[in-house]
Amino acid sequence: HINTLGNAKVRQDYHDALVNYFTPFKDQLSDDSKRRLEKNPLRILDSKDEQDKQFLPGAPRIIDYLDEESKANFDQILEMLDQLDINYVIDNDLVRGLDYYTGVIFEFMVEDKSIWESASTILGGGRYDNLVKEFDGPATPAVGFGIGEERLMLVLQKQNPALFADQGIDFFITNIGQETQIKVVEIARLLRKNGLKAQYDVDQKKLKAQFKKADRANAKFVITLGAKELSDGVLNVKRLADGQTFRFSFGDLENMNAVMKQLKE
Repeated sequence: HINTLGNAKVRQDYHDALVNYFTPFKDQLSDDSKRRLEKNPLRILDSKDEQDKQFLPGAPRIIDYLDEESKANFDQILEMLDQLDINYVIDNDLVRGLDYYTGVIFEFMVEDKSIWESASTILGGGRYDNLVKEFDGPATPAVGFGIGEERLMLVLQKQNPALFADQGIDFFITNIGQETQIKVVEIARLLRKNGLKAQYDVDQKKLKAQFKKADRANAKFVITLGAKELSDGVLNVKRLADGQTFRFSFGDLENMNAVMKQLKE
């Protein structure tokens, strides 16, 4: 969903038009919208109050107040979206009441009624040309957006449940002795850097309890690191599927492709 707020003059003209439109209905507006009418009438258009909704369909549309420059800019953006095969809806009800917004504004909406009864926004943003200046910085053209992370996760969970299936982890690193703690972190970082899922016991519980954690995490392999392994520069790796154990040097981990190939044979 996309719209534009135009430039400062467009916004002021639209502000005045909204005031002229809503003023005759002032006594029938909600208390919040009465306050907004004095300070920021654009925010009335976002109202969810039933008292206000009856007046919204007849409210002026900002697209009717665009000057030539603002309209040309908006048309250029729409043309680019068309050329890139990006679907969009010109939404005249889409506005922003915050002063730092300028020009184009947009929202990504989910219209799947199996998830929500009505369309729901999961991402919204636009041009922020006045934002840096409002924080005492230099005038800086900008664009940005905010995501409703929880909503996005709900959508993903509904539309692609396989993403949320518990597939376990690749490695659980068990360790014994305070002197091994740093090495455990180094190994975990190295494994993760190679795109592998790795965990270790930050609570430093007894070895038996750590193996139970590995089982609960559905780990494929368990690395055991103690004082002797640290001294010898080796790692014992157990494949939990069949109990087979492997022995690698610390240096072997620099070639994780070869290590993983051997572990999976």
